[in-house]
Amino acid sequence: MPHGLFDFRCADERWDPCNPAWAAAIGRLTVIFGFGQILGPVIAGLFGDSRSGLRAGLAFSAITLAAGTLVALSITPLPPTAANA
Repeated sequence: MPHGLFDFRCADERWDPCNPAWAAAIGRLTVIFGFGQILGPVIAGLFGDSRSGLRAGLAFSAITLAAGTLVALSITPLPPTAANA
């Protein structure tokens, strides 16, 4: 039975957004994303002001994006908890 207008159910309970570990992970990712939003333009600007110009800043951005992609691909489901086992 749905609990609201936007009820979300997963076939695999380890991806359940109501799991406290899931909520904590999303919170940490949001903070990390915020720091990236602050530091990214500063670092790219420092590269842009260097002799290599924007080329180094764009290369740094591409490397950072590739590293983030590898981290995202390595994410595994949370282990089942007693509530959703």
